[in-house]
Amino acid sequence: MAGSERDRLRRLMGEAAALPPDDDFRREVEAEVSSAGTWVKEEWLALLRFDEEMRLALRRVPVPPQLKHALLTTADTQSRRRRFSWFLSRRVAAVMFVVLIASTALVLRQSSTNTNSLNKVALLAMSEHFGRGVLSVETRNPSDLERALADQIPFPVVLPDLGENFQLAGGQKCALAKHTVVYSLWRSEGHFHSLYQFQPRDFGLPDTIERTTVSGNGGCAVTVWTEYGRGYVLVANPSSPEDPRE
Repeated sequence: MAGSERDRLRRLMGEAAALPPDDDFRREVEAEVSSAGTWVKEEWLALLRFDEEMRLALRRVPVPPQLKHALLTTADTQSRRRRFSWFLSRRVAAVMFVVLIASTALVLRQSSTNTNSLNKVALLAMSEHFGRGVLSVETRNPSDLERALADQIPFPVVLPDLGENFQLAGGQKCALAKHTVVYSLWRSEGHFHSLYQFQPRDFGLPDTIERTTVSGNGGCAVTVWTEYGRGYVLVANPSSPEDPRE
C-alpha cells in the first residue's frame, strides 16, 4: 500500500473514531478497514482503545469548580453595556471552557499513546535481544560501526554515549516490526546488552522523550528514549553474563 493511501486511511480513522458507532461515516470507514490489511485493523483497534482510555482518564481530571464561574464572570463584567455583547461574551467563555477540556484530553491522549508506543518498542527489542545471531561488523570503535552501516541504513547512524562502563562489541542492520533499525552489542561489567537505534516516527513517538525504563522478562531492564529526532532502546540483561548471540 502506497504511503499516500496509508495517510488517507489514518486520517479517515482519526475522524471516524470520534464519532458514535451508529454514524454513517464511521460505518463506511469501518467497512473499508475490515477489507484492508492487518496493519489497518490493528491501528483502528488501537485508536479506539486510546479514545476509551482518554475518556476514562478525563473522568479523573479534577476541573476546578470556580473555573467556569470565573470565565463567565469575567465575560459578564466586560459586557454590561450591551446585551448582545453580554451574550457573545458568554459564548466566548463557553468556547474557552471547551478548549480547556479539549486541551487536557489531547495531553492525556498523547501521554497514553506514547506509553503504548514505548511498551511496544521495549517488547520488540527484548524479543530481538534473545534472538540475535552473528554480528556482521565486529569492532570496538563506534565510529567504525557507524561508517560500516551508513550505506545499509536509511537514516544517519549515530551511536549514543552509554558511558565509560560500556564497551562496543559490534553491530549490524536488523529490523523491529519490519522497520529498519541499527543493532549494536555492548559489554558492561561482564554482561552483554543490546542497543537499537530507530526512527521515532516509525513507532509513533515524538522526537524527544526522556529515558524511560521498564522491567521485562528474564530480568531485563529495557530503557527507551528519543533525542534529536533519533530513537534508542537499550536492553540490559544483568541476570546473565552470557552473550545473547550464543
